[in-house]
Amino acid sequence: MTTGKPEYIRMSRTQAWVTIALGLVIAFTTLAGLSLVNVAKAHPPAEGPSVRISALKGDGGTVTVAIQVMGPDGTWGERLLPAKSLLTTTSPYDTWLRSDAVSIDRGRGLSPLFCVVAHGAPDDSFWLKFRAFLYQSANLTDSDIRFETHLSGADQAAAIERCIADNAAMIASTMASPADVSGPLIRAKAEGARIVTFNAGLEHAESVGSQANIGLNDRAAGELAAREFNQRGISGQIVCLIHERDNLSLEDRCDGLEAVYGGAGVTRIRLEEAANDLEHGSTSRIDRIASVLGGTEGPPYDAVLALNADTMRQTLAAVSRLDGAAEGLRITAVGATFDDLVGFPEALLEQHVDVLISDSVETQGFFVASAMELIYNVHNGRFASQPQLWLAQPSLIRYQTARENTDEFESISASLERLIEQSRTTERQAAQGDVRVAAFHRLDGSIVFAIESLGADGRWIRQDLGPRRVLHVDAPTGRWLSTSAVKLSSPSEHAPLFCVVTHGSKQDYYWKVWRAYMHLAGHLADSNFRYESHLDGADQAAAIDQCSADGAAVIASTLADPEAVTDSLLAAKRAGARIVTFNSGDRHAAAAGSEIHVALDDREVGPIATRRIAEEGITGPIACIIHEDGNDGLEERCDSLEQSYTGASVIRLRLTEGATNAQIVDELITALTDPRHVDIELAMVLNADTMLNALDAFDQIFTESGRSIRILSIGATVDLARVSLDIRNRHLRALFNDSVESQGYLVMSAMQFVHNYHTPAELVGSPQIWMASPYLLDSAKARAAVTAEELRWLITTQRRYVAEAAADDE
Repeated sequence: MTTGKPEYIRMSRTQAWVTIALGLVIAFTTLAGLSLVNVAKAHPPAEGPSVRISALKGDGGTVTVAIQVMGPDGTWGERLLPAKSLLTTTSPYDTWLRSDAVSIDRGRGLSPLFCVVAHGAPDDSFWLKFRAFLYQSANLTDSDIRFETHLSGADQAAAIERCIADNAAMIASTMASPADVSGPLIRAKAEGARIVTFNAGLEHAESVGSQANIGLNDRAAGELAAREFNQRGISGQIVCLIHERDNLSLEDRCDGLEAVYGGAGVTRIRLEEAANDLEHGSTSRIDRIASVLGGTEGPPYDAVLALNADTMRQTLAAVSRLDGAAEGLRITAVGATFDDLVGFPEALLEQHVDVLISDSVETQGFFVASAMELIYNVHNGRFASQPQLWLAQPSLIRYQTARENTDEFESISASLERLIEQSRTTERQAAQGDVRVAAFHRLDGSIVFAIESLGADGRWIRQDLGPRRVLHVDAPTGRWLSTSAVKLSSPSEHAPLFCVVTHGSKQDYYWKVWRAYMHLAGHLADSNFRYESHLDGADQAAAIDQCSADGAAVIASTLADPEAVTDSLLAAKRAGARIVTFNSGDRHAAAAGSEIHVALDDREVGPIATRRIAEEGITGPIACIIHEDGNDGLEERCDSLEQSYTGASVIRLRLTEGATNAQIVDELITALTDPRHVDIELAMVLNADTMLNALDAFDQIFTESGRSIRILSIGATVDLARVSLDIRNRHLRALFNDSVESQGYLVMSAMQFVHNYHTPAELVGSPQIWMASPYLLDSAKARAAVTAEELRWLITTQRRYVAEAAADDE
C-alpha cells in the first residue's frame, strides 16, 4: 500500500496523449501490453499521513493529550491540542474516553491552479448550477479551481490572460465567442498550460489546442424540441428566443429546430443580454417577450423554445400578463428543469408546458473538472493534435413526472441550493481530515491510547497505535511522551463499494487501457472500487449479482449483451444501487435502469470510414471483422459502415472469442482466401488486438499471393512498434481514436456523480447519454509533434505507468 496519491500518478504527469504516425511507431493509447489480471477484489484508496499522540503528565496526576502529524520531510509537526484534552485522577475507569476532534492536513497539499472561464452572466442559473457541480467534482480530487464567467468576450479573454500570468496548469474555456478567446488560449498553450474546451463552439476546439471538449449536443437539442412540437400537432410559427449574442451553441439549437420542425417556420428573436440576476427578472425583458407573443411585433406564434432557464421563467411571466391572449401557446426550454419553475401557478404550467429538455448542466460541470484532472495527471499537451469530443445527448423531462413526484423534486431543489451555496466559497484549502484521541483509563491507573479518524460515512474508526501506546502510572511528569505512530486510513477506505463489470477478455488490450484509466480516476478520488471482466454474459450477470449482494452503492456495467445483464442490473437498482452503463448498448441503457451512459458513438464510425475508403479509390467488397459475437456496439459499427458505404458490399467476418492470437491469424487467412472473399480489398477491424493479428495474416497472404489487403482500425496499441514499417505501410491505412482513456476515466467520474448527487430513482426517466465522437488520427501532426527520442521516452513512461498501476492492485 502506498501513501498519499500513488506514485504512478506523480510519474504520469508528463505522460503523453498522442496520435499515431503511420510512418513512425507512435504510441497513442498510452499503455504497454503488460498483463493486468482480472481482479475481483476491492481496491481501497491510499492511506493518509502518519500521526501520533503526545501526552504530558502533570504533578497532580492529570494528563494532557495532543496530536502530531508527520510532515513530508519526515519531521513531526506542532502539537495540536483538542479543546477537550485533559484526563484527571477522577476520570472514569475501564471505559474509552475521547477528546474533541482536530482537523489535520491529510498530506495532499494544494494542487496547481486550474482555471475555468465561461461566457454569460455570473448569476445565470445555468452557470450557478455548473459551478456547483464543477466544485463538487474538484473537491473529490482536491483540485484547485478558479471559476469566472463574463458576458463580454473581451472580459473572458482578459480572464484567460490572468490565468496565464498566474501560471495556471490547466485552462478550460467556452468557445461561444471564438474570435475573442482563441488568441489567449493559443498563447496559454504555448506557455505550457493545457487546454480543455466546453459548452459552446466545439468546432473551434482543435484550433486552440484543446485536448478534450465537454458539452451538450446543441443541434440535437433543437431537433428534439422540433420532434416534440411535430408530435403535438403544432404547425404554425415557432419563436426561438436567443438570450446571448454571438453564442454559437444557441444558434446551433435554433438551427436544429429549423431543420426538423415541419410547420410554418421558425423566427429567431434576440433578447437584450442580462448582466446580473436583477436584470434576469427585469420588466424590460419580460415586456419584450410579451410584445413578441402578443402579436405586436409580427405574426402570432404557436410555440416558444427558450434556450435557458432564466428565459423560460421570463416567458412564463410574460404569458401570465397576456390575460388569455396566449391561449394554446406551448412552451419548452433547453436547460430548464421543473425546480426552476417553482412559484408559478400550477394552472399556468399545465396549460403551456408539457416537457423540458435537459442540458446535462450537472454532469457538464462535473465532467469538466474530471477532464482537467485527467489531462493534468496523464497527458502532455505537446503530443495532442486533436481533442476528444464528449457530447451529452439531450433528453426530455416531462411535466407529468414532476407533478407525480413533488416531494422528490423539492428535495432535489434543496440539495441543489446547498451545492450552489457551497460553491460560492472559492478559496481552496488543503485536504482536511478530523481525528481525535481515545484513551482507556485502566483500573491500575495506566492509560491506553488510540487514534480515531472520521470516516466518509460519518463514523469514527479506531486505529491502535502499536507497542508504545500505554502511559504507565510511574511515567515521568513534566515532559511530553509520545506513542508509536500510525498511518491514518483514508476517509474513503470504509466508503461504499463501487463495482465495475465489463464484457470481453482480460487480455484484450482495450480493456487493459480502459481499466488503467478507470483505476487512475478511482485513486484520485479515493474511491473504493472492484473491477471484473468476463467473456460470458452469464458470468457478467453473476458478477453484478455478487456486487449487489455485497451492498455496492454504484454498479457500472457494459451492455454488449443487454439481455444477459439487464435483469441483474434492475435487481441491483431495486436493492438500492445506482446504475451507470458504458461502452456498448446505449439504446438499452434506459431499460437497464442506467442514470448515465458513457461510450464511443459507434454509429459515427461508418460515415468517417467511408470517406477514408473513398480516398483509397475502393469500390468493391470490404470486410467488417467482429471479434466478439453478439456485441451490440461492434454490430453498430458494422451497421453504420453498411449504411454509408456505396461500394459493392460489406461482409461481416466473425472471429472466435477467446481464441489465441495464432488461431485468430489462421482464421483470418482462411476467411480472406476463401473463394467467396478473394475480391475483398480492405477490412475494418474493431480493436487493436485484431489489428495486430490482421497485419500478421494479411502479410502472410501478401507473401503467398502478392495480394495486398488494406486495414482501417478502431483503436491502436504501442505493440504496433513490433510490426515492421514495410508491413504497416503496405496494409495499414488509418487508425481511429476510440477515446478509451477518457472513457475509462469518465465512467468512474459518472459513478462518483450519481453517488454524490442523489436523484431519486423514480425521476430518472431516461439516462444522460455521453458520447465521444470518433475521428481518424492525423499522422502528419504526429510526425511533426514527436521525435524518435521523445517516442522512446513516451513508451518507457507508459510501460512504467502500467507496471506501477498493476503493483498498486496487489
